[in-house]
Parts: sequence; C-alpha cells; structure tokens
Amino acid sequence: MDRYITQSKILGEKFEVARSSSEPVAVIGLGGLGSLVGSYLAGAGINLLIFDGDIVVPRNLHRQIIYRDEQVGQRKAHLAKSFYEALNPHIKVDAVPENLSLENGRSLESCSLILDCTDNYASHYLIADLCEEFERPYIAASCEARRGFVGLFNYGLESPTYRALFPEVRFECGGCSQSGIIGPNVGIIASLQAQYALKYLAGEVQEKMVFMTDDELKYLNFKGRKLRELHTSDYYNKLSDQYLEKQGITWAEVPRNSQLVDVREFDEVKKSLITDMVVPLSVIREVSEASILPKLRLMPGVHYVLFCKSGLRSLRASRILDSFGLKTSYVLGGIEGR
Repeated sequence: MDRYITQSKILGEKFEVARSSSEPVAVIGLGGLGSLVGSYLAGAGINLLIFDGDIVVPRNLHRQIIYRDEQVGQRKAHLAKSFYEALNPHIKVDAVPENLSLENGRSLESCSLILDCTDNYASHYLIADLCEEFERPYIAASCEARRGFVGLFNYGLESPTYRALFPEVRFECGGCSQSGIIGPNVGIIASLQAQYALKYLAGEVQEKMVFMTDDELKYLNFKGRKLRELHTSDYYNKLSDQYLEKQGITWAEVPRNSQLVDVREFDEVKKSLITDMVVPLSVIREVSEASILPKLRLMPGVHYVLFCKSGLRSLRASRILDSFGLKTSYVLGGIEGR
C-alpha cells in the first residue's frame, strides 16, 4: 500500500510482517504519552489494544493533544479509539475503558508488544510482572516535570526486567499535578517510545535505556549487565495486593441514593461548596479503627461517593474507608472534570 512505502524503506520487510500480524500492540494509559504513542503506531499501520479508565479533564489538554475541550468528561479509551481509526481506517483498534488489572491484564498474552504509558507505580509493576509471566516484551516510559525515561524490557532470556532495575515499589510520587509538566517534554518521550516500538517490530532491539533530565538525554547500556531477576508464581501471587486499582465513576454515574463526601481540606471547600458533608483526607488518614467512623458521620450501609479537586485524594480516601468495611466510590477528575 502506498501509505507505508516511505517507512518500509527504513523499517524493512520484517516490520511489514509484524504490521500485517493479527497480534496487536497494547498501549496501556492514554494520557500525554499513550495518546501520542498510539497516534504514531496507528499512523504506521499497527493494530492496537488500548487501556484507560480515566476521563478527559481540562488541566491535561495542553499535553493530551488528541482530545478537545468539548470532550471533557468523556472516556479517553473511546475517544482515542475513534481518533486512531479516523487517522488510519485500515487498522483495528480494540478499546478497554478500564485501568489495567490482574483480570483484564490476561489479554496482554495475545499481544506482540506492550507499551507502558501509565503514570503510577502500581501500574508499572503490574505491567512488568504480567509481561514477565507471559514472556512478552514491553517498553516502559514515564515523564514528569523535566524528567523522563524509555526502556525496553523482557526482549530475551538475557534481557533486563523492570523489577531488577527498579526493585523498590514506590506508591507515592509527585506526579504531573504536583511536579508540573509541559507538552513538548511529553512529546520527546512519546516519540522515543514509539521509535523503540517500531524498531522492535522491525527486528532491531534497543539494548539501552534513555533518560531525559533538564532536556539532556543520557543512556544506560544494558548489554553485558546482569539485570535479570526471575520470579516464581508464588512471588507473583504475593504481589497481587499491590495492584488493586479502584475504578472511578464520572459525575453522570453518581447513584441517586448515594451520599456525596468532599475530601478536600476545609479552607478549599469554602471556595466551592457542593455538599454539606466534608471529611478531609487528612482526617481520614488519622482513622485507626472502624469505631471512630461514626464520629465523622460515616456509617455502614451507606454508599459514599468521594470527590476532591482532581480525583487523586478521593481515590486514596476511598481505599482507606473501604479497608474499614464502608462502601465507597470516587469521582474521576474531581471538580476539575465536572
């Protein structure tokens, strides 16, 4: 097909075979990185399996440039699927409007390559372990502030694993909402990740990891390094509790018989009062036993829907309250996604 003539001159016959394969490439996370990476792969003629349980929120539009103002509040997975299929009507795109989990992650076994474009450590390690169990190659990438990295893992028996390079599980990080991010930096990392993917599908393995710090690129060469760490199924099963990711709901999905709870701090609530029930995350974190909950007006048998400014604090609060036996949900995107 004329559409692919110029890229085939560089990527060659092996890539054309991979492009024609029924095995899709998985793109997990459709934020700044994933939405751009997916665009490059779709344009190159690659069939895709995409995952994301989040919605479009205004604060991310400067770097998630495939989405529009009028799409705020809509699911990224559905929007990205439509965008990629419009970009290249000759490819197949399957969309999963959920965050990756142990359950839906089983579908990765049918993929030729997995791209980790997520923005949290729980997902990074879940993807790493699933790919190791399924013996699937994957390319991890991350970007925050003026830093980022791209690396290929699990591409052979002597290749590095993510856990061998990053053995410590870190669940608290600044994230883009706290550390900041600009679009071009995301674009650099996304372009590198897409290039790694195209080269791998063409049979060229990048045995080095790229780090970006203050707009400067540095490399860590994997070749000759002992970075392989195999895990048993018992080890894998013990890690399962690290991956429990609650699925959020949109404002439109809030049940009528539920109780809204604002988990922002009291000084923030004065600016935008949506409900008269305010229980800040800082207070919830101090709860040591279930008997304290009634003092906060939190009772068993009630479905509480938590919200905050962006959705991050309400997710954390929801996890804590769930551990005490309450039924909770949290609103994706928070007030900014309303």
